[in-house]
Amino acid sequence: MVVTIAHRGASKFAPENTIPAFQKAIEMGLDYVEIDVRSTSDGHLVLSHDSSVDRMTDGSGKISDMTFAQIRDLDAGASFDGGFSEVKIPTLAETLEVCRGNIGIYLDLKNAPPRSVVEELRRYEMIEDTAVYSDVEVLSELKSLQPDLRVMPGPGGWLSVPGVVGAIVRGLPAEVVDSNIVDWSRRAVEEVHAAGAQVWVDTLGLMDNEDGMRRALEIGVDGIDTDHPDVLLEVLRDI
Repeated sequence: MVVTIAHRGASKFAPENTIPAFQKAIEMGLDYVEIDVRSTSDGHLVLSHDSSVDRMTDGSGKISDMTFAQIRDLDAGASFDGGFSEVKIPTLAETLEVCRGNIGIYLDLKNAPPRSVVEELRRYEMIEDTAVYSDVEVLSELKSLQPDLRVMPGPGGWLSVPGVVGAIVRGLPAEVVDSNIVDWSRRAVEEVHAAGAQVWVDTLGLMDNEDGMRRALEIGVDGIDTDHPDVLLEVLRDI
């Protein structure tokens, strides 16, 4: 069974990285939502792919320079058509509260203290239902804090070099490996599987369509992260 992952929530249907996007993913019956976590200047964990609020809100500024109160004043639905005015940037805690028991978390740790993230996952009893994506150094720190937390490196171009991804998986150790579909081959997938980890791919970009998803399935991946979860569900129904 292939794991279905909604990139930044069901962001095709609601503003990315917001509670409505997560609720839509749950409604659609998806397995995971991908979220991006950052820290405000006063230490609150909030969700945003970008380092600034400019693209997705009616404000401007870098999240790391803003207080939580300033972030909370923003309209996170400002750039999305369809009745989402005054949607707020959620905290990690609010997201976990909505997702707990309903859907898993693919957590892209952008810029936040690993210890704070682990503490929130523990508090909401979401360790088992979360996989964290980041660089190897951050993932190593997460493993030292919470050995049973699933971690997920993204080797990218290194997947073309035999032996590298297997060494990464065993070294962390990693439970999942994720990179864009263009970086993967059947050989690389088999190497990850032989090392004892799963392969989750994102089909984002020019391959985020039926052809890209079918290519991922052909090479034997275990999960697909997409901006078009409705298309993915249709593809999976056909196989």
